[in-house]
Amino acid sequence: MTPRLFTTGGVIIDNVVSHNGALVRGQIGGNAVYSAAGARLWLDPVGICARIPENYPRPMLAALAAGGLAPLALSVDPVAVDLEEWFFYRTDGERRDHLHATAATADACGMVGERVSPAAAAAFERRLSDHPPQGRDFAGYRRAHPVEPAHVPEAVWAAGAIHLAPNRPYATLALARAARARGLIVTCDPGSHAAAMDAAYLDQLLPLVDAFLPSRRELAMLAPDRPPEAALLALAGRVRGAVGVKLAGEGSLIALRGSDRCEAIGALTVPVVDPTGAGDAYCGGFLSGLLLGEPPLIAARRATVSAAFAVETRGPLPLLAVTRAQAEARLSTFSAPHPIRNQP
Repeated sequence: MTPRLFTTGGVIIDNVVSHNGALVRGQIGGNAVYSAAGARLWLDPVGICARIPENYPRPMLAALAAGGLAPLALSVDPVAVDLEEWFFYRTDGERRDHLHATAATADACGMVGERVSPAAAAAFERRLSDHPPQGRDFAGYRRAHPVEPAHVPEAVWAAGAIHLAPNRPYATLALARAARARGLIVTCDPGSHAAAMDAAYLDQLLPLVDAFLPSRRELAMLAPDRPPEAALLALAGRVRGAVGVKLAGEGSLIALRGSDRCEAIGALTVPVVDPTGAGDAYCGGFLSGLLLGEPPLIAARRATVSAAFAVETRGPLPLLAVTRAQAEARLSTFSAPHPIRNQP
């Protein structure tokens, strides 16, 4: 099957502790999954190209396919991952991540049920931080097994667009080059790899990318000591299309190539159930808009709707269950962007 667009990146297992103690164990996760789910609000079919360890639970993959993501072009590596990802959210929406544990360790520490006490969550977080367990975690697995152009089947390359979720920088650049050579629309989220993306690297990557979409933290890594507006405008002079910074509950800022100003895209006010994957869903919605022929500022509104649905659901499967009619109805009420002048 040839998808209309596809995403590349991680397919992992998440464990999420909300600021109020709500606990979700063993949830499908990964930037490739959430960005694909955010894109599928707007069009079909949407595929995923990723690498998974041999012990990744097959029922989770079946659930993604049943939810409408296809094709799942997954390369299976003959290694096992025994440490799952843990996210701990604060009341202000910030989170502590890059923490890992086996399911057995979490059970032994009382991280069971649908809710845990703040004291139990804090104690478990300290344990994972102060005494990282031995074993292979998803972060290490993804570093050792990045998605590269050879992992994308030819039928998938026939899509119209690709989102490059966080990946090893050399692999991201190789995928961008391969996609541009085939005429695909390309969006890119640098993720924490932004710290390794120096000016020389960006000079190679940005001209290949139709939208470059870091978070606020990642933008600070890319352009330290600059306010977001000035940093965006500096990057916009090198990107193929547009640069946007995701500001979580504050919305996003977009700078178009050749523009002397940034445009503010407001956030939507929705109940916050689980913010995991919202930034990835934003990227998927943005790519969908570009593929549908929209200019970046309109695509950013579509992206914001995708992120809002991700925030008010828990995990990618409920996000995949949102109907296109619901998404379009929310988009129709969205206010227009307004300009933010760069401050000297």
